[in-house]
Amino acid sequence: MNDETARIEKYLDGQMSAEERADFEKEISETPTLKEELQLHREMRLFLAKRDRRLQLEQQLQQIETEHFPQHSQAGKTARRLMPVFRRNWAIMAVAASLALLIAAYFLFSTSLYDQFAVHPPLALVEKSATQQQLQYEAETAFNGQHYEQAEALLDQLLRNQPDDDLLRIYLGIAKMEVGKIQEARALFMEVTAEDPAIRDFAQWNLVLSYLKTGDKERCRDLARRFSPDSPYFEKAQKLLKKM
Repeated sequence: MNDETARIEKYLDGQMSAEERADFEKEISETPTLKEELQLHREMRLFLAKRDRRLQLEQQLQQIETEHFPQHSQAGKTARRLMPVFRRNWAIMAVAASLALLIAAYFLFSTSLYDQFAVHPPLALVEKSATQQQLQYEAETAFNGQHYEQAEALLDQLLRNQPDDDLLRIYLGIAKMEVGKIQEARALFMEVTAEDPAIRDFAQWNLVLSYLKTGDKERCRDLARRFSPDSPYFEKAQKLLKKM
């Protein structure tokens, strides 16, 4: 692993300090080749995650087939014609379970626009007091590991202690969005009033994603068109508009 790859992996794992992250993101904005390499790493992680889910699903389907649809002899077929009603019902339930898994497979393997664009930057919090550091570490670990329910609870606690921290507010909104609490997430994104335009645009981009997640393409397009050309999210928004 070369130095550039190691730095990208460290960034995506949320293991950089706030200062390191700021320097690295500045370098990304100034180096097109590094930006492309970062995107390749993100796409590869998404591919590997989907591959693992696919393999797990295939194993589940094979297990259902083995348990409920074994190959039988002619005598076995005759016996099945005489089996009690409750066993026939069990077979029907097994078929239903298989169909449910196949439907799940369809959604897993059909990468949605949301999956393509909702690649969240890792959470790296500015260290506060010693009493907050452990909570911050747990929140970063949970969020960057995509354990969003756990991250939601931890970020909510941090935000109550730091109510003026808009970055915390956005990441809490992302966690809520990922666990399906869309309205709560949108409310948090719209509360952001930071003076830093990059933070405001970060909130706006996630508001766009929230409408993309729920399939409201009209509202999604409207918000995506509002990014100015100098916004770090302008290019992403244009790509999204072309794909919608």
